[in-house]
Order: sequence, then C-alpha cells, then structure tokens
Amino acid sequence: MKKLLFFLLIIGQTGLAQTAKTIKTRVDKVTVFNRGAQIFATEKASLPVGATDLIFENVSPKLLQQTLQANAATT
Repeated sequence: MKKLLFFLLIIGQTGLAQTAKTIKTRVDKVTVFNRGAQIFATEKASLPVGATDLIFENVSPKLLQQTLQANAATT
C-alpha cells in the first residue's frame, strides 16, 4: 500500500497528470422513485485536445458511480 501511494505521488509530481476542468452542475429535471431518484443535468464546456479529468461540483456524495452517464458532441 505504501508503495502504491508513493508511486501515485511521483506520477502527480512528474507532470504526467492530466488536465482537469471543474464543471458546476445545474439540475434540469428530477424524477423521484420509491427507492431513489433520477436527476438530469446539462452543461456545456469547451475542452482542450487530449485527456481531461472532469470534476463535477454540486453532485450528491450518494451518487452511484455505476449509474452515471455522459454524452458529448463535437462541433
């Protein structure tokens, strides 16, 4: 475990980290069910060429990661 943590710290400091972009989410529609809810949010963002980590703000910490969906369009 210590070796993994050390390796991740080295990668982050050597410039191999990807570009990150923070996106503030805005809820457009919510459907409530007996055991949860479906939330629709849209936002537009311009991203640079290459890999970019997207960081979404204002998202519930109870979000089930396996239910997250995203779409992208090119212009």
